Amino acid sequence: MTIHGICEQARHEPCTVCGAQPEQPCAAGHAPGVHLCRICKAAHDGLITLSDAASVMHDQDVFAGWSLVPDPGAAA
Repeated sequence: MTIHGICEQARHEPCTVCGAQPEQPCAAGHAPGVHLCRICKAAHDGLITLSDAASVMHDQDVFAGWSLVPDPGAAA
């Protein structure tokens, strides 16, 4: 799955970092994306595979729940 697809699936979950509700964007203040905690929740709930979640984490230098994963396919 692409990073955009992973972010799209993660948006079905609420964000525990910024409080965004399902289907709403994370309040990041700059580039569109989702917080990593949302991707982890999507993997936990079976919306994406653990392999997809791990691939996103692999691309991060340092990752934590509040790390923002930029969505390259989202409208700015």
